[in-house]
Amino acid sequence: MSNLINFREKTCQCSNGCTDVLLTVIGLSGSRLARTDDERNMMVWLMMKDQNIVGRGTVGFDITEMLWEKEYFERQKQFMLRVLDGVKKRIGWETLSYEPNEEMIFNRIDCLYEMFQAIQIEDIDEEATREWLEDVELNEPIKNGYPKCEKHGIYHSIFGCIACNDDDLE
Repeated sequence: MSNLINFREKTCQCSNGCTDVLLTVIGLSGSRLARTDDERNMMVWLMMKDQNIVGRGTVGFDITEMLWEKEYFERQKQFMLRVLDGVKKRIGWETLSYEPNEEMIFNRIDCLYEMFQAIQIEDIDEEATREWLEDVELNEPIKNGYPKCEKHGIYHSIFGCIACNDDDLE
């Protein structure tokens, strides 16, 4: 099984193991770079794609479904590009109990970078954002001050820390 991250005709395919590591390193970078609530929300949304909890091979998504907000779209887009740059700078990797496979991860980061560069405000799915922000259960972390993992510095989702959940499987 694998997970697909899509935008228009472009697809980044990730094995389950690659997905775990990819989302973890995005969480490491983004949780350190986020400065505004909409940026933190974006990170929490991504950290909910924890297939160790919700099921292997079930966390693929289209980037249009992310928590884009029209009034902040350009800032959010630039934030996501900075997050991906941060992954390539290995931000937060020192907290991991393993060394990510750079070639595997950086190939996916390059693919995602192209997608985030190409997305336009008219592409975003505002209904998906509205529904997610209204769901109290899914938004527990954002309603409680955006807690972070003490070990990894990653924003918690309702499932806790994506990196700790992965470590618990080892």
